[in-house]
Amino acid sequence: MYKEKLFMVLAAIFISATGPAAARAEAALRTMPVTIEVAGEVPGFSHEELAAYLARAMQQSAGPTWRFAAAKDGAAPAANRVVWSFKTLREVWKGSFHSGFPSPSHSETYLSTEAKLYLDGVYQMTMSTQPTVLGGSGDVTLTDMTRKVARAMFVENRS
Repeated sequence: MYKEKLFMVLAAIFISATGPAAARAEAALRTMPVTIEVAGEVPGFSHEELAAYLARAMQQSAGPTWRFAAAKDGAAPAANRVVWSFKTLREVWKGSFHSGFPSPSHSETYLSTEAKLYLDGVYQMTMSTQPTVLGGSGDVTLTDMTRKVARAMFVENRS
């Protein structure tokens, strides 16, 4: 009985002592931007455009408590970052042709995507998806996938 009470008192002291520190550490992480890095290709985007697009879409989903910025080419990896990797699994051309060649505006690309989250230089989690995209900034599937990943990483994940 005495050991249980002692354990409860020590646990309460530990929680009260580390609670504000943990909150300050989380607040400090949130004031630094989370850099978006990209590897691989997505139809309709250059690397710079894709990183900027992902940063905007993640900002809309994660809200004002987090800030996202596209990584600069050749920059060292940031401590807070999301590394997106895209791999084309298959490209399917629909039934439209122009001058005997398949029209790029009538294709679907099956992708394998992976988003790895690092906070303060420490790996946190990986999310994998396999969307089918048409490409470009107006692609609803790509936008939905990005927003779901951002919500899972920055809104719903409180560890």
